Amino acid sequence: MGFELRFSDALEEYLAREWEQVMADLATLVAIPSVEDMDGAREGAPYGPEAARALEAALGIAQRLGFEPHNLEGHVGYADAVAAESREPRKQLGIIGHVDVVPTGPGWTVDPWTLTRREGYVLGRGVLDDKGPLLVAMHALAAVRAFAADHAADPAYPEFAGGSLPFDTRIIVGCNEETFMRDVDYYQAHVADPDFLFTPDAEFPVGYGEKGIYQAELLSAPQPADQMGLEEIAGGSAVNAVPGEASALVRRVGRMTAEGRTAHASKPYEGESAILRLIAGLLDGFPSTMLTETERNFLDMVARVTGSFDGSGAGLAAEDGDFGPLTLVGGKISLKDAGEEAPGAKCLVQTIDIRYPLTITAPEITARLEAAAEEVGATLRIIKVEPPYLTSADTPEVQALLAAYQGITGDREHGAFTMGGGTYARHFSRAASFGLEMPWVEQPAWVGTMHGADEGVSEEQLRTAFKVYATAIRNMAKLWR
Repeated sequence: MGFELRFSDALEEYLAREWEQVMADLATLVAIPSVEDMDGAREGAPYGPEAARALEAALGIAQRLGFEPHNLEGHVGYADAVAAESREPRKQLGIIGHVDVVPTGPGWTVDPWTLTRREGYVLGRGVLDDKGPLLVAMHALAAVRAFAADHAADPAYPEFAGGSLPFDTRIIVGCNEETFMRDVDYYQAHVADPDFLFTPDAEFPVGYGEKGIYQAELLSAPQPADQMGLEEIAGGSAVNAVPGEASALVRRVGRMTAEGRTAHASKPYEGESAILRLIAGLLDGFPSTMLTETERNFLDMVARVTGSFDGSGAGLAAEDGDFGPLTLVGGKISLKDAGEEAPGAKCLVQTIDIRYPLTITAPEITARLEAAAEEVGATLRIIKVEPPYLTSADTPEVQALLAAYQGITGDREHGAFTMGGGTYARHFSRAASFGLEMPWVEQPAWVGTMHGADEGVSEEQLRTAFKVYATAIRNMAKLWR
């Protein structure tokens, strides 16, 4: 028992010694507004200058912690540590997180680009998704490597014989996770997958499956801009979030605004759609002549299709035992130029984000959305489709992660799960999502959610995650030695 305590004591000592540095590292990353900016994309910064700056900052932190950094032309980066002994077959454990973030959206009471520490919590865009989790995982790996180096000849730790982990380790830093995960595509086109990988970008205890993701746009028929009732309409800040704010400028009438509550598209029941409130006001609050028939029909169709988070408004309700029910969110609405085919014309655009189980397919979703669109002369444009990802909760690696979580927290109530969120795990051959959210833990009302205003997490939760990640890495060393 004394030997076991030595490892846990070492983790506590690391936290006591390095915690203010962890917070300083987090402040550095939060200060970079790393939202995708394709208009600013250039060589070395394919997702915009701030995403590239955040990538470089994260790789700099990894280098300071003793890892060898590599930047793949700004698409993605990684930082390696090679095992002291070559134990064949040589294996690699990967940890992947991301430093890009969603736009801030409305409702913030603190500066989203400044780390705010308040009553044991940290607030700022990215502290929970995913800059904070990535940083504590990086520090956890550094702490385990340091412990292994100090216990090379200790018979209590055969997994660290030779003074290192019995496998190579790689920290992968993405910067395009929140939109299309093109960073992973680039990575896998140039580098082989790790033998196993986890991403600290979800919930504890451990996720072994993810719903399919279907994103699309509904586009109204083009209309001459000077004949439309709507001069402007805008709502939502991200395709994959319940919109928290929406507004419209109606010709000869004025502006209408609506507020809701943001939430991630995988948990839409935590939010309220400002777009749906705006549409209700536009359709019910003005004489019918204030909008064209095309506008009214399109908005009515959008309200019907997106009005139920379970997809029943579009005839898409579905569920299964692994994933539960389908979810549907109308994330953003806008008015845009129809293009060269209809000069001077504009069309209304509504995005759709669907998280779907195994009991419905992407072609079925397309057919039903197209049918709803065609009824009002609208069209459907698919943005991306990712099929459901499902492994097994019983694999040794997943069980090693679960054991680490349970050992540190003592929580046996929550087990391995599937989810509606989409993480990097679904793109790799052998992977799992692994914390650090704990949605069952109550937080003060002023602490916001992932993708929401005043995004926050407790410092204690970050510390707990550090110990869970370190223990999981040690468990993997026992499994693979």
